[in-house]
Amino acid sequence: MFKKHNFDGKIKARFMPMIYLSEDAYHDMACLVKLCDDEIGWLATAYQWDNGDYHIDKVFLFEQEVNATTTEITPEGLAEWAQEMMEKDADEFLKLYENIRCWGHSHVRMDTKPSYQDDSQMDIWEDDCDFFIRVICNKLGKMSFDIFDYANGVFYTDCEWAMYVPDAEDEKRDSYWKEQIESKVSKKTYYSRGSNGPWKGSHSGKPFHSAKGSSGFTPSDKPDLDDDDDYYEVVRGYHGWGDDNWDLDDYENYFKERKESAAKVSSR
Repeated sequence: MFKKHNFDGKIKARFMPMIYLSEDAYHDMACLVKLCDDEIGWLATAYQWDNGDYHIDKVFLFEQEVNATTTEITPEGLAEWAQEMMEKDADEFLKLYENIRCWGHSHVRMDTKPSYQDDSQMDIWEDDCDFFIRVICNKLGKMSFDIFDYANGVFYTDCEWAMYVPDAEDEKRDSYWKEQIESKVSKKTYYSRGSNGPWKGSHSGKPFHSAKGSSGFTPSDKPDLDDDDDYYEVVRGYHGWGDDNWDLDDYENYFKERKESAAKVSSR
């Protein structure tokens, strides 16, 4: 009674998984695409989180032959790369190798739509991996991710991606720059006289100065009169900021006249 038709089956996923890139992975991929004018390829470690999203962490370059339109993973190229990594640190490599779950390559200036060869290349991972991620980039700034979920027989195309910065990295960065600021940045303080008496503080305008002549600093605001910068600020506060009618000799004479008086006041 019923006849078969041209089936056009689709899987409607409850959600599309996200791809999260470590900062290193993002910048390493960008460098490879930028520095090579052929279809260069690379491998990367990838992990699936408990919530179903994926994290791409470390990028590796392997032996390969490329041209302007093709790149291919060969057993020989992978073997040479594995040997190189084993010689550096065998234990570390074995841990990484278990999580090589991403293959990426550049399409140079072409679109990131996968070619027939790109699709065929993904067949080599199916027997050994529960999932594998393919990323295709180009020099025009486009990056496309596909997820092959072999374990569940699902293929996700053009997945959304974002940069991933762990909270611990944010805290580490905050701590580093806080230490740098505390050790290298200080707030400039000026000593001057206001209409209501002497004061100490930071400001960006011209200090007030009193016409009363000699009134000194309070004990809590004592300047260091042996410090040339402090003493200069004291005198400038007494006589205005950058008075155009005064030259260097005038200031030096004024230093001499005021130093004894200011020292007496400072010792109170």
